[in-house]
Amino acid sequence: MLDLVPRSWSLKDIIVWKMDIGFDTSKGKFQPLYEHILWFVKDPMRLTFHPERLGPDGGSNIWYVPIQKGNSHRRLGIRHPAMFPDELVRRMILLASEPDDLILDPFLGSGTVLEIALELGRNATGFEIDPRYEESIQLRLKRIEHQTSP
Repeated sequence: MLDLVPRSWSLKDIIVWKMDIGFDTSKGKFQPLYEHILWFVKDPMRLTFHPERLGPDGGSNIWYVPIQKGNSHRRLGIRHPAMFPDELVRRMILLASEPDDLILDPFLGSGTVLEIALELGRNATGFEIDPRYEESIQLRLKRIEHQTSP
């Protein structure tokens, strides 16, 4: 995965997403209750960092955010295997960007990052190679257009 990151970018931090998930452990494995989020920056000297926007636990790199449940209305009928919870995406965008900044999601999936970025007043773009998720992305964009229309 690190080969996908431009060599000029620097690893700023690693955030641990602590989640509540209940996988069957009968296969001799521990339950996966966390995931790493690698935070890269293009220019460490021009860093946007606002932990105060995250509330009381903003000073920690361990974030507890429940997973997006399979029956959540936010899934829009799409069963993406790695759908990030809105709150996790919201925290990342608030922490590391300003209004009108450009948010890039190189793996759009169902479009969560795109939707949350636009809701927070950021510009956003991304890529998705699997055409099965195009409908979900379009639905999210329409929902944003509807919310911002007069």
